[in-house]
Amino acid sequence: QQVQTSQMNVKIHSNNFLKLLTASSNLYQSISLVSSIDLHNGLKLDATLIMLNSESMNVGFAKDLWHSCQTTLCADGGANRLYDGGIDFENGLKMVPTYIIGDLDSLRPEVEEHYRLLGSKIIKDEDQESNDLDKAISLAKQLIQNKEYVKDHTIIILGAYGGRFDQEIASFHSLYKWRGTFHSIILLCNSCTSFLLESDYKHIIHPINELEGPTCGLIPLAGKVDHIKTTGLVWNLNDESLEFGRRISTSNSIVKDASAVEVQADNDIIWTST
Repeated sequence: QQVQTSQMNVKIHSNNFLKLLTASSNLYQSISLVSSIDLHNGLKLDATLIMLNSESMNVGFAKDLWHSCQTTLCADGGANRLYDGGIDFENGLKMVPTYIIGDLDSLRPEVEEHYRLLGSKIIKDEDQESNDLDKAISLAKQLIQNKEYVKDHTIIILGAYGGRFDQEIASFHSLYKWRGTFHSIILLCNSCTSFLLESDYKHIIHPINELEGPTCGLIPLAGKVDHIKTTGLVWNLNDESLEFGRRISTSNSIVKDASAVEVQADNDIIWTST
């Protein structure tokens, strides 16, 4: 989970949920911490998991994360991916979304009927001014019962990479569109995580060293960053500028065994680690 503190305008990030991912992908093949976590203790992450319709998604690697989130949503055809994954477990836990939402132009009839019978709620939203991911994020916000804690909530988007490039960009667009609404929106795939670092804060990122990095990047996706300072990277930035067409920070690295990476910038910037 991630924790936010208002002292000194600091936001703290720690992707502890990565410990719930099964070691079945390139990023997580060397370690699995799932056996040390009791999935039946009734505790839930303060997070919503949204599954997208991505061809490159490995459904199985997130099975324990799925059962540990407060709410699980499929954005339209994401339910097809879940269904086609055919994930059943010896302990009887099945990956059944709480909701399936979208214009439902991709949801196959047999998939809709399957999850409806298992208790999923199906919401058809034909608004063409918003994509299915935005519809899912909007629903996630509505479902948080205590509205005072919306800003403490994390949205984890599974399947944000791979497939159509315009849909990948739409996933990154959501980071900016929903800026400041939640503690963080995290784009997750089998090999990396990405999230937005808002210029309102100094960000302290505590990497899960055995699961994150060392490769990382800082991407000025929405415009020039005139001033950015970092610590904890092999190639730190010291009050430097980043801008597409001039210079961006890719293929950087987290210092070995670093307990924290600090980033402060005068414009929003994407943090990504692999």
